[in-house]
Amino acid sequence: MTFGLGGCAGDPGAARREACRDLGHLAPTIRLVLAPPPATTVGELRDAFEKAAPTIRSAGSLPGVPHEVALALEEATDEIADGLDGIGDDESADRVADRLAEPRRRLAAALAEARSALACAAGGSG
Repeated sequence: MTFGLGGCAGDPGAARREACRDLGHLAPTIRLVLAPPPATTVGELRDAFEKAAPTIRSAGSLPGVPHEVALALEEATDEIADGLDGIGDDESADRVADRLAEPRRRLAAALAEARSALACAAGGSG
């Protein structure tokens, strides 16, 4: 679900619509990364993160998304990946809650800014 490469590359409007659609489809997955339910394991969190991260990172490469927002998306996803590194899949996601709190907050803010810059509707579609 990465966009901006392939058939939409020459059409910024199409790439924006695809990005908004992909972010909308991934919204439940992204919510799990940002605020996992109490019984979530690190493995479930890692799976959700690995599913969403390429699309989140790609959002920053689209025209109209400010460079600072793209950088914030990249840095926050890198920090979340680092925070999950070395933790067993069967561990409770609560184990990484403190170390991921700040990157999650920054990721949520950067995603909101990217969605605004892309003019995504509230549900994620363009």
